[in-house]
Amino acid sequence: MTGVARAVRLLAAAGGLVLVLVVLSRGSGPVGIPSGPPPRIPAPETSAPAREPEDAGPAASRDIFRYADQPGPPNTHRPAAAPRPPLPVPAEAALRLVGILHKGGTLQVVLALSGEVILAKVGERVGGHEVLSIDEESGVRLRDPGGQEVTLPVPP
Repeated sequence: MTGVARAVRLLAAAGGLVLVLVVLSRGSGPVGIPSGPPPRIPAPETSAPAREPEDAGPAASRDIFRYADQPGPPNTHRPAAAPRPPLPVPAEAALRLVGILHKGGTLQVVLALSGEVILAKVGERVGGHEVLSIDEESGVRLRDPGGQEVTLPVPP
């Protein structure tokens, strides 16, 4: 028998021995015994709810942090001032020239009216104002609903 064959036989025998020991150890001893149900812990005894004193009224049961009747802090609340009515906005201030636009070979004005931005050409009406002329240097000429002419300058 050669040395290599002897080493292989020795390893095979050792492996077989370990396998037999593992099989035998799984079936016996405390590891193989299933544990029983956990021990029962008795429930705590319930006691009757605490009674309120007879002389305590419903106010005492509402605020658990108040121990005696104490006067409240003085009222420092001031009534709010009446809101002021909004100032009337002149018609010229409500309509504002935002800019001038070249579109399709024609000039258009970009106007802001009460927060809305509107494009208009000569002859169109915006908020009752009629656009009479548009000039890139002097601004836009409008006719207001009263018939007066108003010029809005080009913004800086």
